[in-house]
Amino acid sequence: MADAQGLDAVSMSKVGAEFGVSAMALYRYVLGKAELVELMIESILAEVPDLSAARGDWRAGTRLWARHCLDLYRAHSWALAATAMRRQVMGPHQLGWLDAAHAALEPTGLPAAQRHQVLVLAVGLVRSLAQQTADFDVDEDREWNRLTGEVLERHAARFPAHRRRRLRADRRRPARLRAGPDPRRCRSAHGRGGNDAGMTPGG
Repeated sequence: MADAQGLDAVSMSKVGAEFGVSAMALYRYVLGKAELVELMIESILAEVPDLSAARGDWRAGTRLWARHCLDLYRAHSWALAATAMRRQVMGPHQLGWLDAAHAALEPTGLPAAQRHQVLVLAVGLVRSLAQQTADFDVDEDREWNRLTGEVLERHAARFPAHRRRRLRADRRRPARLRAGPDPRRCRSAHGRGGNDAGMTPGG
């Protein structure tokens, strides 16, 4: 339900209906939606990333862990909202992801506190990329790029560095793409979207 319709679509009554029971029946098992969402997060984090292929290489291990995080956020975009600025106690699966990340960073020799800071930075970047993917709309982005391009063309003298960047990017792109901007690259270059990060995909 959350994957198809977003987190706002999840309610005790709707979940109960999916199982053919009333919302009140669900309260025998969970206290409310907040606890239900916690269980949902634990569910999607059930498989802790296997970083054995990068053992001993902290860069490769961190990169692999971050890739797993990005894949998870893209598959379950509702998790971005569910884990934003959370302060709940983490469940065993969430702790498993956190432990895997710290293990990947152990070869750096950094103290635990600094390893944690690196982890916060990495997951923040991952969340920003995932948020851009979740927010991306082709028509909206095409119109935004068109309007922005027109403004920059009219006022090129005021923004010379930006103009040079666009010209270099245009020369590098295949001729068949030069008729219009690449929405994904332009969105990424301008850094639209992004949330504050938690410690792991679950918190």
